[in-house]
Amino acid sequence: KKCREGPGRRWDDFVLDASKQFIGAALLVVLHSYAIGDNGLVLCKDLWLRTTLRATLGVLIEYLLLSLAASLLGGAFGDAGDYTVGEYRTFDGTFVPRKYVKQLAMWLGCVCIAFFAVHWFLFAFADSLHIIATIILAVASGNSSVELSVVGVLTPCCMGMVQVWLTDDFLKFGGLPLSDVVSAFAAKVSPQRRGLPSWALRPQLGKP
Repeated sequence: KKCREGPGRRWDDFVLDASKQFIGAALLVVLHSYAIGDNGLVLCKDLWLRTTLRATLGVLIEYLLLSLAASLLGGAFGDAGDYTVGEYRTFDGTFVPRKYVKQLAMWLGCVCIAFFAVHWFLFAFADSLHIIATIILAVASGNSSVELSVVGVLTPCCMGMVQVWLTDDFLKFGGLPLSDVVSAFAAKVSPQRRGLPSWALRPQLGKP
Protein backbone atom coordinates (compact mmCIF):
# COMPACT_ATOMS: atom_id res chain seq x y z
CA LYS A 1 0.00 0.00 0.00
CA LYS A 2 2.84 2.39 0.81
CA CYS A 3 4.44 1.70 -2.58
CA ARG A 4 1.16 2.52 -4.33
CA GLU A 5 0.85 5.80 -2.43
CA GLY A 6 4.15 7.16 -3.65
CA PRO A 7 6.26 9.66 -1.69
CA GLY A 8 3.32 11.38 0.00
CA ARG A 9 3.89 9.59 3.32
CA ARG A 10 7.25 8.90 4.92
CA TRP A 11 8.18 5.28 5.60
CA ASP A 12 8.68 5.93 9.31
CA ASP A 13 5.24 7.54 9.53
CA PHE A 14 3.80 4.54 7.69
CA VAL A 15 5.39 2.24 10.28
CA LEU A 16 3.96 4.34 13.11
CA ASP A 17 0.49 4.21 11.56
CA ALA A 18 0.80 0.46 11.04
CA SER A 19 1.98 -0.05 14.63
CA LYS A 20 -1.26 1.47 15.92
CA GLN A 21 -3.18 -1.08 13.87
CA PHE A 22 -0.98 -3.91 15.15
CA ILE A 23 -1.42 -2.90 18.80
CA GLY A 24 -5.15 -2.49 18.25
CA ALA A 25 -5.32 -5.97 16.71
CA ALA A 26 -3.48 -7.42 19.72
CA LEU A 27 -6.00 -5.73 22.01
CA LEU A 28 -8.83 -7.25 19.99
CA VAL A 29 -7.34 -10.73 20.50
CA VAL A 30 -7.35 -10.16 24.27
CA LEU A 31 -10.91 -8.81 24.22
CA HIS A 32 -12.06 -11.71 22.03
CA SER A 33 -10.55 -14.24 24.44
CA TYR A 34 -12.30 -12.50 27.31
CA ALA A 35 -15.63 -12.45 25.44
CA ILE A 36 -15.49 -16.19 24.65
CA GLY A 37 -14.58 -17.10 28.21
CA ASP A 38 -13.72 -20.64 29.22
CA ASN A 39 -15.86 -22.14 26.46
CA GLY A 40 -13.66 -21.84 23.40
CA LEU A 41 -16.25 -23.48 21.10
CA VAL A 42 -17.42 -21.10 18.37
CA LEU A 43 -19.89 -22.12 15.66
CA CYS A 44 -18.96 -21.52 12.03
CA LYS A 45 -21.83 -19.07 11.60
CA ASP A 46 -20.80 -17.09 14.67
CA LEU A 47 -17.17 -16.98 13.57
CA TRP A 48 -18.14 -15.83 10.07
CA LEU A 49 -20.45 -13.14 11.46
CA ARG A 50 -17.85 -11.82 13.90
CA THR A 51 -15.14 -11.70 11.25
CA THR A 52 -17.36 -9.98 8.70
CA LEU A 53 -18.94 -7.47 11.06
CA ARG A 54 -15.63 -6.45 12.62
CA ALA A 55 -14.22 -5.67 9.17
CA THR A 56 -17.32 -3.70 8.11
CA LEU A 57 -19.47 -2.37 10.94
CA GLY A 58 -16.55 -2.35 13.37
CA VAL A 59 -14.33 -0.33 11.01
CA LEU A 60 -17.16 2.16 10.40
CA ILE A 61 -17.68 2.65 14.14
CA GLU A 62 -13.93 3.07 14.71
CA TYR A 63 -13.77 5.67 11.95
CA LEU A 64 -16.68 7.68 13.33
CA LEU A 65 -15.40 7.46 16.90
CA LEU A 66 -11.86 8.45 15.89
CA SER A 67 -13.11 11.46 13.92
CA LEU A 68 -15.28 12.56 16.85
CA ALA A 69 -12.58 11.97 19.48
CA ALA A 70 -9.92 13.82 17.48
CA SER A 71 -12.20 16.82 17.07
CA LEU A 72 -13.34 16.89 20.70
CA LEU A 73 -9.93 16.29 22.28
CA GLY A 74 -8.18 18.62 19.88
CA GLY A 75 -10.69 21.35 20.61
CA ALA A 76 -10.67 20.80 24.36
CA PHE A 77 -6.92 20.55 24.94
CA GLY A 78 -5.33 22.03 21.83
CA ASP A 79 -1.84 20.72 22.63
CA ALA A 80 -0.31 21.90 19.35
CA GLY A 81 -2.07 19.31 17.20
CA ASP A 82 -1.30 16.31 19.42
CA TYR A 83 -4.64 14.75 18.47
CA THR A 84 -4.35 15.39 14.73
CA VAL A 85 -4.53 11.84 13.39
CA GLY A 86 -1.30 10.67 11.77
CA GLU A 87 0.67 13.80 12.65
CA TYR A 88 3.61 12.89 14.90
CA ARG A 89 6.06 15.69 14.13
CA THR A 90 6.72 19.37 14.63
CA PHE A 91 6.92 21.79 11.73
CA ASP A 92 10.64 21.11 11.33
CA GLY A 93 10.08 17.33 11.08
CA THR A 94 11.14 16.39 14.61
CA PHE A 95 9.35 13.30 15.94
CA VAL A 96 7.32 13.98 19.12
CA PRO A 97 6.67 10.75 21.10
CA ARG A 98 3.94 12.48 23.12
CA LYS A 99 1.82 12.87 20.00
CA TYR A 100 2.11 9.20 19.12
CA VAL A 101 1.24 8.03 22.63
CA LYS A 102 -1.83 10.25 22.82
CA GLN A 103 -3.06 9.16 19.41
CA LEU A 104 -2.42 5.51 20.28
CA ALA A 105 -4.46 5.81 23.48
CA MET A 106 -7.25 7.54 21.56
CA TRP A 107 -7.21 4.80 18.93
CA LEU A 108 -7.28 1.96 21.47
CA GLY A 109 -10.26 3.57 23.16
CA CYS A 110 -12.08 3.62 19.82
CA VAL A 111 -11.14 -0.03 19.22
CA CYS A 112 -12.57 -1.07 22.59
CA ILE A 113 -15.85 0.79 22.10
CA ALA A 114 -16.26 -0.58 18.57
CA PHE A 115 -15.57 -4.12 19.80
CA PHE A 116 -18.32 -3.99 22.41
CA ALA A 117 -20.68 -2.24 19.98
CA VAL A 118 -20.26 -5.06 17.45
CA HIS A 119 -20.82 -7.67 20.16
CA TRP A 120 -23.98 -5.88 21.27
CA PHE A 121 -25.16 -5.85 17.66
CA LEU A 122 -24.47 -9.57 17.35
CA PHE A 123 -26.43 -10.25 20.53
CA ALA A 124 -29.34 -7.90 19.78
CA PHE A 125 -29.92 -9.20 16.23
CA ALA A 126 -28.65 -12.74 16.67
CA ASP A 127 -31.63 -14.51 15.06
CA SER A 128 -31.69 -12.34 11.93
CA LEU A 129 -27.91 -12.46 11.54
CA HIS A 130 -27.85 -16.25 11.88
CA ILE A 131 -30.43 -16.53 9.10
CA ILE A 132 -28.30 -14.33 6.85
CA ALA A 133 -25.17 -16.33 7.67
CA THR A 134 -26.98 -19.61 7.00
CA ILE A 135 -28.11 -18.40 3.58
CA ILE A 136 -24.66 -17.12 2.59
CA LEU A 137 -22.81 -20.19 3.88
CA ALA A 138 -25.34 -22.61 2.36
CA VAL A 139 -23.10 -22.98 -0.69
CA ALA A 140 -20.36 -24.53 1.43
CA SER A 141 -22.49 -26.19 4.09
CA GLY A 142 -22.63 -29.52 2.28
CA ASN A 143 -18.92 -30.15 2.82
CA SER A 144 -17.45 -29.55 6.26
CA SER A 145 -13.90 -29.09 4.91
CA VAL A 146 -15.03 -26.47 2.40
CA GLU A 147 -17.10 -24.70 5.04
CA LEU A 148 -14.16 -24.60 7.44
CA SER A 149 -11.94 -23.27 4.67
CA VAL A 150 -14.41 -20.52 3.83
CA VAL A 151 -15.03 -19.55 7.46
CA GLY A 152 -11.55 -20.09 8.86
CA VAL A 153 -9.30 -19.10 5.96
CA LEU A 154 -10.97 -17.31 3.05
CA THR A 155 -13.21 -14.95 5.04
CA PRO A 156 -10.54 -13.88 7.59
CA CYS A 157 -7.98 -13.27 4.82
CA CYS A 158 -10.34 -11.25 2.62
CA MET A 159 -11.97 -9.33 5.46
CA GLY A 160 -8.60 -8.80 7.12
CA MET A 161 -7.15 -7.19 3.99
CA VAL A 162 -10.20 -4.95 3.65
CA GLN A 163 -10.02 -3.98 7.32
CA VAL A 164 -6.29 -3.19 7.25
CA TRP A 165 -6.56 -1.19 4.03
CA LEU A 166 -9.57 0.88 5.13
CA THR A 167 -8.22 1.47 8.62
CA ASP A 168 -4.90 2.70 7.28
CA ASP A 169 -6.81 5.15 5.08
CA PHE A 170 -8.13 7.04 8.10
CA LEU A 171 -5.21 6.45 10.49
CA LYS A 172 -2.75 8.28 8.26
CA PHE A 173 -2.36 12.04 8.25
CA GLY A 174 -5.04 13.74 6.16
CA GLY A 175 -6.59 10.37 5.34
CA LEU A 176 -10.40 10.49 5.26
CA PRO A 177 -11.85 13.63 6.87
CA LEU A 178 -15.43 12.96 7.95
CA SER A 179 -16.66 16.17 6.33
CA ASP A 180 -15.32 15.02 2.94
CA VAL A 181 -16.99 11.63 3.32
CA VAL A 182 -20.34 13.24 4.22
CA SER A 183 -20.07 15.64 1.28
CA ALA A 184 -19.26 12.82 -1.14
CA PHE A 185 -22.17 10.76 0.20
CA ALA A 186 -24.56 13.71 -0.13
CA ALA A 187 -23.40 14.26 -3.71
CA LYS A 188 -24.07 10.59 -4.51
CA VAL A 189 -27.53 10.71 -2.93
CA SER A 190 -28.53 13.95 -4.66
CA PRO A 191 -26.37 14.23 -7.81
CA GLN A 192 -28.83 16.69 -9.40
CA ARG A 193 -27.97 19.24 -6.71
CA ARG A 194 -24.28 19.38 -7.54
CA GLY A 195 -23.12 22.50 -9.30
CA LEU A 196 -26.39 24.38 -8.84
CA PRO A 197 -26.28 27.98 -7.59
CA SER A 198 -27.44 28.66 -4.05
CA TRP A 199 -30.64 30.37 -5.22
CA ALA A 200 -31.65 27.23 -7.13
CA LEU A 201 -31.36 25.13 -3.95
CA ARG A 202 -33.82 27.28 -2.00
CA PRO A 203 -37.41 26.06 -1.75
CA GLN A 204 -39.67 27.75 -4.29
CA LEU A 205 -42.71 29.09 -2.46
CA GLY A 206 -46.03 28.59 -4.17
CA LYS A 207 -44.63 26.06 -6.64
CA PRO A 208 -45.23 22.28 -6.45
